[in-house]
Amino acid sequence: MDFTRIKEMFREMNIYGYLKKYFILGSFDGSITAISVVLASFISKESSFSTLILGLSGLIGISVSSGGNAFIVEIRDAEAELKKLEGQMAKSMKGSYYDRALKLLVVLSSLAHAASPLIGVVILLIYSIIGGYMGLFLSLCVTFSLLFVMGTVFEREVKEGIVTGLYMLVAGVVTLTIIYVITLKMA
Repeated sequence: MDFTRIKEMFREMNIYGYLKKYFILGSFDGSITAISVVLASFISKESSFSTLILGLSGLIGISVSSGGNAFIVEIRDAEAELKKLEGQMAKSMKGSYYDRALKLLVVLSSLAHAASPLIGVVILLIYSIIGGYMGLFLSLCVTFSLLFVMGTVFEREVKEGIVTGLYMLVAGVVTLTIIYVITLKMA
């Protein structure tokens, strides 16, 4: 397989931006999940170990689900793209560089979307190691920093990035408010 040619095709198809999108979306999911578990555990007075186990379980679930979903969606899109191209070229594209690039895209997209939620492990570890109010405070700081940075990196323009970063922060605050209210009612 000529990786130089595939790399050129990736650049032409804007695959790097595509993978960035999957990575940011998965990281967003993992960060929100992890801080939600941390907040609920803090309010419920769960042990640091329980918080870590519950959080890791959630993150693994999101990772497997995200990777599987990305694979299913991308394999279908790749098949449709190849079929469309074959119709335009009036010949089979099976085994071509384009076919191989699409297959590699499916694998890379699935891996990016599966691995990215695991960034939430950092949030869980901060809380589990430090614990208490300081652990919660630092976990919140790291989460909100991650959300904002993810938003700014998501966009190409600085102004749009700041707006998207703020949207992600608002989504985090709304989620934590809901978790806070639910946990207080149930604890």
